[in-house]
Amino acid sequence: MLESQNKRKFNQKQCILSKLGHEKLLNAIGGNSNNSQLASDAGISRDTVAKIIERKNPVTYSNLDKLFSAVNIDLEDSDFEQYQNPHPNHIPSKKSGILNLAETKRERLENALRELDYQSQQRLFEDRITSEQLAASFLIHGQKDYGQRWLVNLLKYRVPYHDTAWQKPIYIKPHRRNIETVWQNLAQELGTSPSPQSLVEQLYQHWQTKTVILAIYDVDLIAGSCLQQFMDEFWYPLVDKVNEKVRNDSSGEDFRSLVLFLVDNKNAKDKVVKSLDSDILLFEELKAFDRKMVKHWMTCRLGLLLPMWNGDDVMEKVICDMVERDNQPISVFTDICSCFDLDWEQDIHGKLAL
Repeated sequence: MLESQNKRKFNQKQCILSKLGHEKLLNAIGGNSNNSQLASDAGISRDTVAKIIERKNPVTYSNLDKLFSAVNIDLEDSDFEQYQNPHPNHIPSKKSGILNLAETKRERLENALRELDYQSQQRLFEDRITSEQLAASFLIHGQKDYGQRWLVNLLKYRVPYHDTAWQKPIYIKPHRRNIETVWQNLAQELGTSPSPQSLVEQLYQHWQTKTVILAIYDVDLIAGSCLQQFMDEFWYPLVDKVNEKVRNDSSGEDFRSLVLFLVDNKNAKDKVVKSLDSDILLFEELKAFDRKMVKHWMTCRLGLLLPMWNGDDVMEKVICDMVERDNQPISVFTDICSCFDLDWEQDIHGKLAL
């Protein structure tokens, strides 16, 4: 489901379950108190599961939503609240410079991580997005936690006028994998009725003044007739209206882009493409990171990374050894962040706009 603006405000570690939400979660879990299994099903850490259940420490809205979705229940506004720090006076003041220093380190590391792999996808994307075709759709696919959402946000920065774009993510959930839910989510964001025709018209109006970027995550869950219906009744008619407007325009107006990302997290490309036409650009399957590539990235940025390094051992060896142990992209990002006293989910991934 789409996150509302209020929910996105909690994408830092500011959420805690309300009493109602806590009871709702425990009822859904039932006798399953296996945090390891819950963590695996939700795609979050065991420590995060424990924090959610114990209600003593804040977590991100995103992680609450993942856990609720894993046990087939919806996370509603009444299920969570903003965490109130019991020791507010212990929070460092921004005037002290401590938070500013941490923010600078986060930004520097995030900028460096943006250059770690995914270069071929970015080149292909830029070739397509800078062509005369204003409307374009893309399929990003690979195994779970191979950096799909990270790549979507990398590509977003290559879209003209992205900083003022209308941009929305849609998260398909296992227990709500029907087209009506997709229509309702879009209607809620656009402030219109949940009919495909109304949605097309409303988003077309947005496109006439700003770039439009839409991302559908876990699209493999609606592969087949549901995805085909989404494309036939919504996306293709919207693209047709955009193309017709451009063809008939003689004003020389600088039109904005219309971009759709379909994101598969189960490496189910063959299943998904059956619902798509040939115009969609299929990126190559996302791969695990390799030691040589990470080492090259790191040694080209020693001047940036070394001043932030506090470890006793050689930075290159520590990070390369981490990649040897686990080369899954999100694991590598998480490990690199931890080396610089940052939290991948809280400090970087949780702040992504799409």
